[in-house]
Amino acid sequence: MVRRSLLPALVAAAAGLVATVLTPAAGHADDARTAVRAAPPVTRAAPAVDTPLSVELDSLTPSTIPTRGQIRVSGTVTNLDDVPWTTVNLYALVSAEPMTTAAELSAAAQLPPDVAVGERITDLPRAMDTVPELLPGDSTSFSFSVPRSRLGQLRPGVYWFGVHALGQGPDGRDTNADGRARTFLPLVPQRQGGAAAATVPGAVVVPLRRGIEYDADGSVRDLRGWTQALGPGGRLRSLVDFGTASGEESVSWVVDPALVTAVRRIAAGNPPRSLAPTLPPEEEKPSASPSASGATLTPDATDPELDPPDASLDGGGDGDEQGGNDDGSDGGGGDGGDGGGEPRMPELTALEAEAAATAQVWLDRLEATLPRDEVLTLPFGDVDVAAAAKHDPELLDRAEQRSGSRLAPWDLPATPVVSSPSGFLDLAALRTASDDSTVLVTDQLFAAQETGPVPTVVDVAGRRVVVTSSGAASGGPLPGDPLATVAFRQRILGEAAVRALSADPQPLVVMLPHDWNPVSATGFFSGLDVPWFDLGSLRSISSRPASRLADTAIVYPERQADTEVPASGFAAARSLIGAGTSLQAILTRNDAVAATVAGQALTTTSYAARRRPERFRESAAAAEEWVADRLGEVTVDAPVAVTLSSESGKFLATLTNGLAQPVRVGLQARTDDGLEISGPGSVDIAADGRAAVLLDARTQERGVQLHRVVLEVTDPEGTAIGASDDLSLRSAQVSDVIWLFMGTGAALLFSAIGFRLYRRARRARRAADDEPVDPPVDEPVDAP
Repeated sequence: MVRRSLLPALVAAAAGLVATVLTPAAGHADDARTAVRAAPPVTRAAPAVDTPLSVELDSLTPSTIPTRGQIRVSGTVTNLDDVPWTTVNLYALVSAEPMTTAAELSAAAQLPPDVAVGERITDLPRAMDTVPELLPGDSTSFSFSVPRSRLGQLRPGVYWFGVHALGQGPDGRDTNADGRARTFLPLVPQRQGGAAAATVPGAVVVPLRRGIEYDADGSVRDLRGWTQALGPGGRLRSLVDFGTASGEESVSWVVDPALVTAVRRIAAGNPPRSLAPTLPPEEEKPSASPSASGATLTPDATDPELDPPDASLDGGGDGDEQGGNDDGSDGGGGDGGDGGGEPRMPELTALEAEAAATAQVWLDRLEATLPRDEVLTLPFGDVDVAAAAKHDPELLDRAEQRSGSRLAPWDLPATPVVSSPSGFLDLAALRTASDDSTVLVTDQLFAAQETGPVPTVVDVAGRRVVVTSSGAASGGPLPGDPLATVAFRQRILGEAAVRALSADPQPLVVMLPHDWNPVSATGFFSGLDVPWFDLGSLRSISSRPASRLADTAIVYPERQADTEVPASGFAAARSLIGAGTSLQAILTRNDAVAATVAGQALTTTSYAARRRPERFRESAAAAEEWVADRLGEVTVDAPVAVTLSSESGKFLATLTNGLAQPVRVGLQARTDDGLEISGPGSVDIAADGRAAVLLDARTQERGVQLHRVVLEVTDPEGTAIGASDDLSLRSAQVSDVIWLFMGTGAALLFSAIGFRLYRRARRARRAADDEPVDPPVDEPVDAP
């Protein structure tokens, strides 16, 4: 059984020290006996007391105090006790004095639930309801109406309105409330002469953002969690249904395009990354590859893998692309192709099939809703803007360009927006964001202004900034759920009412909490349709004249700076983007994988990574390893040794492509300064093929030299992609001095030989000249 204590009275007394007194009217006040008026905003307190009964408001019609007629309220009362309660009477509660400032509303929302705030109406039998018996754990509905005339003459402002439950329990019956629900009910009457009250421009912003994690192979992680979030009752599904229920009222959607991309991948069966062709053979990429800064930008944030230009393209997956999910299923595997024929779709597991169907329903509902409303797109991946401004502004620029001005795949016009889930951005973030982005920040970012609340549109740090209401976004008062449909709606109306009654009505922009899961939208938007509150677009509000604020007005909390994504997270993302660029650069018929890898890399620097920076950094490293494994499938084999007998020569190296897709690669040599090795600029290799590459070696060194040469496989732009081989090259070129000596020696040799031959010939002639000559002998003459 729930027991009461003196704690409520002590808490109420403490609250009275920081509040002004409300004057209760005749009737029964709440049991704490301490009436207070709202004080400046403070941290929301937890409920000060447990009660045996719980009361929830399901409907309050109309949403404002009318000039005449009835105020109809309905809801549910639940027995939280472990014993039955009988004759449970439910009465209305209305305060006697209104609140007229936003500060009063903020403080009122944080008051302990047992602080007396108004009069309990017990003198009208029709303005109450009775539950005869309520067993432990049981709930039952109630409803009744309060005549407007019973409230008497009221001044303009925002009043307390609630329901008290008084029953008979094990300790009998008393006048203390055994259960309570409270909310705000504004009164904004027409002005003198029948003129309408000032109209407050407003905007309700619905954020669609979620942490996105990918497995190393590019499939979306945590399919069970996604299925829950996208299905009925899940947060993402409920937000879409909530926005759809706006009907003729306008809402502004703030969407992370990376979220839509992830859901589309799930709807497609959650395939891993594919290296399969996205270009027909006649459109094979030229030798030029994507820029070194990363993948070719996709201005409309589509994922080329999910939008192939021709479904009949030949070539399947790599064959080794095995999917995987963190629930233990195998993810259905990769495309399984061998580079030829039609792509083969894997059979989905039961979990993948359920997730795919749920994701497709969500996409269909979102597609049907968005065209009628204003759409704003966050930097792709919901990048931590404040951290990116410090560590990698170029990556933030990439994310903004990736989101572009159209939301894929529906080609809807979209306005770039910069906003954090908490609404806090520092000066560096404001100055770094693109000039055409709408900037949304919370009013809590600014120091207290002497002139009153922060204007809705301000000029600070050289930027036009739209300021959202943290008070409206925090919801209704205790003890109930502050973001329940009625409580949340009435808080928004209360904030609009105090603005409408002010001398300078400022627009009201309400950014729904990023983690809010609306249970129901019934009556929410219809209740906001009042003459003095005009829901419109952020664009129209942003175009209003801005109030200048000094840069010193921005107070960026230290706790925000302490939790930003660290520099190492951006370095890991940048490295992954570079690896994806090299992978696409070598694939001659795929122009999608780099953009896919880059998009997934951006998600590792999201605001969600603030909670688990190591996990997201490890995710980027695992994805880079997956890419490196594919790049490593292209290898080079060099001869063990090569000898140059002159200043130049040629030798062969072999490139092998282990991928199931054709590639174009380069080959570069690393060696010492005395040796130059050159070859073809790029080499095309068929899928699972080889190519011999003839390389030229040249050296200017003389004598016998030994060089160590490393041959590296590169992408067409010369970036090494991983594989390498080494060889020894021996140059044996003879020096010119040696040739000079040899020539001189040869000349001397032949000169000596010539000289010796000359002398020999001369001696021979001289010897012939010195030999004696015999006198002539007269020969006899024969007689005739």
